Amino acid sequence: MSSPQRGLDAYRKQHLAPGDPRWQERYICGDMNTSLIKTAKGLTITVKHAVTSPHPYDRINLIAGTSGLFQDYPPRIYFDGMNKDESFASLDAYKQYQHPLWEREGDLARRSGGHGGMDLIMIHRLLECVRQGLAPDLDVYDCAAWAAVAPLSVESVRRGSAPVEFPDFTQGKWKERPISAIATEAEPGAGRVRRKKVRTVQNCTVFVAPKSYGCGLCTPQRAAAALPVYPVSS
Repeated sequence: MSSPQRGLDAYRKQHLAPGDPRWQERYICGDMNTSLIKTAKGLTITVKHAVTSPHPYDRINLIAGTSGLFQDYPPRIYFDGMNKDESFASLDAYKQYQHPLWEREGDLARRSGGHGGMDLIMIHRLLECVRQGLAPDLDVYDCAAWAAVAPLSVESVRRGSAPVEFPDFTQGKWKERPISAIATEAEPGAGRVRRKKVRTVQNCTVFVAPKSYGCGLCTPQRAAAALPVYPVSS
């Protein structure tokens, strides 16, 4: 689903001099774009792409389930019945549930900057896998699924925001694939349980989605890289 395009035209009118070659560009990417994805197990995922409308910094991360939700930015959490005014609480009371990798490297990551430290953590983990000969936490099937959101969204909007089938790049093997080792890492006495889970984000249906990314500033590849997936139900 895509709104009309207004932001880039307004910016160009305010900042570009007459005769600038960018006046010849035609922008078609809507200012507000929303993709809705339904997974094979019935979960829903919302993906938003909005880079021209002014707003305060917000990572728009939201993970919600039957008993509560987590939202970022700033990071906060709420559980059903935890207080009378239904207000969010900070994560300070839940530090015992921090992932071991963040416990080891979180301070360094925060000092180094980059989205609260997440940039350094991801690079650190990739190098850790390379050095130790471990399988990467993300594989080619994850990359294909994430990248497919952009072109499938373009096609959905072209059809009037109609549903578009999401390819199953694993050919049914997603039901058997174990989640990455880092996601199930546990330490004794830390209140964690080692679990085996399977990934369930393949074989989805895209319902309504962003407009074409032919805006002169974005390519489908760059747009896909800028579209993280945010689960909103579990």
